[in-house]
Amino acid sequence: MRLTRYRSTALLSPLMALLPGVGAAQIVGDVELTPFFASYYALGQLKDDAAGREKQTAAPALGANLTVRITGPYYVEGSVAYSTSGTVPYSGSANQALPGHLAFANVRLIYRGGFNPGMSNMHFFAGGGIVNRGGEAWSFDGASSLTNAAGVAGLGVRTQVGLKLSFDLAAEVHVYKADPDSDRDYYSPRWQQDVLVRIGIPIILRRP
Repeated sequence: MRLTRYRSTALLSPLMALLPGVGAAQIVGDVELTPFFASYYALGQLKDDAAGREKQTAAPALGANLTVRITGPYYVEGSVAYSTSGTVPYSGSANQALPGHLAFANVRLIYRGGFNPGMSNMHFFAGGGIVNRGGEAWSFDGASSLTNAAGVAGLGVRTQVGLKLSFDLAAEVHVYKADPDSDRDYYSPRWQQDVLVRIGIPIILRRP
């Protein structure tokens, strides 16, 4: 009877490692590089007054995260992302999109573990960095403030789909105040909330 129980446990252990939240610590390395694809969405308006409205366009993005364990469930992560987001000005009946790009760079502190040990594949993070605008949409005279300090926060989950393959799914929001022509009157300071929804494949560079 006891031997049968031991055999059952041995057979179930590999299967349990494949389930989200079970044995999740085994799929997180001490040092990881995670290239990712993301979708970018702007929740705020760059301009919204009597002269017209303008906002960033939704667009794809590419990036990468480098994650290093500090101690226990705490990690520090550096992240960069690049999106081909332009702008759409609305003035009267005109709404022609202008091409451009956005670049994000930040450092965040990560806590892995969720709300109980069985959810150790969940993670929460917060940090700070910069957001930079560029491209044709911002090539006009007077575009003098295209880089802004930003705070970032988000959450994600690590899902294992095989013995060696796993995915990071996450959503993050970058909050900052933008005034692209700080020395002119067309734009005025407005809070921006830029969202990235991403999926990445973590590459473990050093295991625990």
